[in-house]
Amino acid sequence: VGVTSRSAGGDTMRNITGCPLAGKGEEYVETQPLLDRFQAELRGDDALANMPRKFNISATGCHEGCAQDAINDVGLEPAEKDGERGFNVRVGGGLGGREPRRARSLNVFAADAEEAYRIVRAFVELYHEDGDRQNRSKNRARFFVDEHGTERIRDELEERLGPLESAGSDFREKYTYNAGLPADDGRADHVGVGPQADDRRYVGLSVAVGRLAAEDVIELADLADEYGSGEVRLTRRQNPLIVDVPEAALEDLLAEPLLEKHRPEPNPFQRGAIACTGTEFCSLALTETKARMARMLRWLRDNVDLPDDVEHLHMHFSGCTADCGQAMTADIGLQGMRARKDGEMVEAVDIGVGGGLGEQPSFVEWVNQRVPADEAPGAVRNLVEAFAAHREPGESFRQWVDRTGTEPIVELCAGEETDYEDPCLHDAKQSWYPFAEPEAAPATDEVASDD
Repeated sequence: VGVTSRSAGGDTMRNITGCPLAGKGEEYVETQPLLDRFQAELRGDDALANMPRKFNISATGCHEGCAQDAINDVGLEPAEKDGERGFNVRVGGGLGGREPRRARSLNVFAADAEEAYRIVRAFVELYHEDGDRQNRSKNRARFFVDEHGTERIRDELEERLGPLESAGSDFREKYTYNAGLPADDGRADHVGVGPQADDRRYVGLSVAVGRLAAEDVIELADLADEYGSGEVRLTRRQNPLIVDVPEAALEDLLAEPLLEKHRPEPNPFQRGAIACTGTEFCSLALTETKARMARMLRWLRDNVDLPDDVEHLHMHFSGCTADCGQAMTADIGLQGMRARKDGEMVEAVDIGVGGGLGEQPSFVEWVNQRVPADEAPGAVRNLVEAFAAHREPGESFRQWVDRTGTEPIVELCAGEETDYEDPCLHDAKQSWYPFAEPEAAPATDEVASDD
């Protein structure tokens, strides 16, 4: 099925990522063959299996920026120079350890896929050879770029490859993916029904916190066979896409029971939610994330009214400061911590606001620390209600944070106990957690059960 465990852990080349519609959607420059080559010749190269630290590559061919080149070790972004379509190259992006970096321009333009491959491979080999293998807390590629600088790295690449073209004109002003823009300006999250380049459609399902039951996975595969080409794509927001759906089959697909459970048009809280795996399967995490976020999404849905024109609110939950859940790039970021409450150690979160990608990537400002987990939904509710009450017409959450400033927001997101019941407040290392009902279930007059 095209899934491998190769380099799934350790100091290796991790997933090669691109737009989930690569080869299907409207791309300014084609990326699928290049992504496949990265997968086969870089990730598949035993000589590059032992990197100084794990390494991430992304390539964006569309104008939406959904491959997140800004937060990867090396990222390719679409660009144009002298009438040629190609890529600009950025290096040294990443999150984690409360030391995030935006990827920095190498001032290099790759006029075709072959040149892009040569440049990326040369940077990978340079980091493999000269990256720090001693100080693991400071040896991701972003620190390598900090130490050596982009000019020196560019010079070294030219020593290896010969003269390189200077960067072309990019399209970052068009980036809409997680850009904190109003809904009318686009969202590029691939949830819902959307067009492909060949006049067929894709249908993106919204899966609460990215967790699909085994029977749902089988049903998803069956629907892809029945209504599409048998292919399922995955987004970086933990959602699946059924691709290659003919227009004539769309209505029947949307009526399938699985799409009532994992809706293509979810409520704004679920649409913007991401959660890492948490303590259930990760030894680094300090908090449970999946069940907690699923319950929190349902509680917020039933207890908070958002303005009608707010279609998504990006809330990302990471169980620790490694930030696999990308809390630092969220409207509201949650990172797992521990705190003392009523004389006991309990799971807790730090709360940050105002992160996002787009033309000008920025990271959250931390406005509240070590909020006990059972008080976090109340803090988020107070924060979101303040946004709804004080935003300018059409203003997004990120824009509101930028205009308001973080100092007043500190007062708005104090922890507060509510009728929300936390499933695992006191034990951070359970092996199983009671999972919530699907958050996307229709709201009723009755309060949804947490059982």
